[in-house]
Amino acid sequence: MLVAIDTILAESRTPPIIIIQGDHGPWLQPKNKRMWVLNAYYLPGHNDELYPEISPVNTFRLVFNKYFGGKYDMLKDVSYFSPVPKLYDFSEVSNECR
Repeated sequence: MLVAIDTILAESRTPPIIIIQGDHGPWLQPKNKRMWVLNAYYLPGHNDELYPEISPVNTFRLVFNKYFGGKYDMLKDVSYFSPVPKLYDFSEVSNECR
């Protein structure tokens, strides 16, 4: 991954936008830790727009708004969990562990 990023940065004529995201934490963790995700950004000229609580729902809204003239509203950064025996029975998960 590091070699790929270094290559992209070294060979890009225009400063690239780089986003690396993971889906979710380990399956057997408590639901609040299961919501932890990998969110790594390289946003030339806009890294100051990021904030600690940003969730994947707002990743591309931010990118489209800042780089491509988008007009997307930022959504509330929350996560929802649905246990296996009760699929589609969603409950909001606290963001206190982020």
